Amino acid sequence: MMFAVSAFYIFSAVFLARADNVTTTVTVSNGDPTVSGVDLNAGTAISLTEATTTVVNCAATITDINGGSDISSATGTVYRSGVSGGGSCTAGNENCYQIATSSCSLGTVSGNDRPATCTVNVWFYADPTDAGAYSAQTWQCQITGKDASSGVGSGTDSTPPELNGLSALDVSASIAYGSLAASTTPANVTVTTTVTSTGNVSIDTYLAGANMTSGGNTIGVGNERYATSSAAWASAVALTASNVLLDLNMVKPSANPSNSASSVYWGISIPSGQVSGAYSGAVTSTAVAS
Repeated sequence: MMFAVSAFYIFSAVFLARADNVTTTVTVSNGDPTVSGVDLNAGTAISLTEATTTVVNCAATITDINGGSDISSATGTVYRSGVSGGGSCTAGNENCYQIATSSCSLGTVSGNDRPATCTVNVWFYADPTDAGAYSAQTWQCQITGKDASSGVGSGTDSTPPELNGLSALDVSASIAYGSLAASTTPANVTVTTTVTSTGNVSIDTYLAGANMTSGGNTIGVGNERYATSSAAWASAVALTASNVLLDLNMVKPSANPSNSASSVYWGISIPSGQVSGAYSGAVTSTAVAS
């Protein structure tokens, strides 16, 4: 018997893979700064100074992921919170102060942070928010930081303060009646003083006076009378030693120098037999919100 023999051959193939390296690239763009901790007037209400400006500061921390030294400048805006445009409002001394780079200083770098302080001079007639038409608003500060690549970021005060109302006035220096004879009573009150509002609210005034004296001689305080027009003597108000309200209805100023002023008209009656002499006294005017 014969047997057939089959042979099987197994072939093994080895395939070698060639490795290629692919270069990856990416450009990370500049990260804009961020602004935090904005604090207007150290968190306290802003109180103005009559007839002039008050220095107000706004501080913040500017942060840049490329390091605090990358922060190059800051600008600011101090404004009434309801004004049109917010931090981009149109500059005006009643409600919007744009603060340039020259009035913002940068502090010492700490890691990615750099402090900034912007300073502004707020005029006496800036809108109050503690009462009146804008009582539902506050005053706000926006700080904008800029880095070396011109990236910018902004932040505002999370607890913005009020700006207080200021009732204030200035009165012309003297009431000069001139030389009058005894037993003289004017037909009308004609000597004028000018009252100028130097605050940021509408005002009236309280008036009070004292006797006029010359040596030991006196002209009683009630011999002086006043009115808001050149009224007849008989209808004018007699001056007293106690405050009496005079309705001047002076509107809030909107410019410097103040553009809100009113006249008060005065006259004096010289009693019969009054001893001659140069008499002087004092009248006190006190502003009160109207």
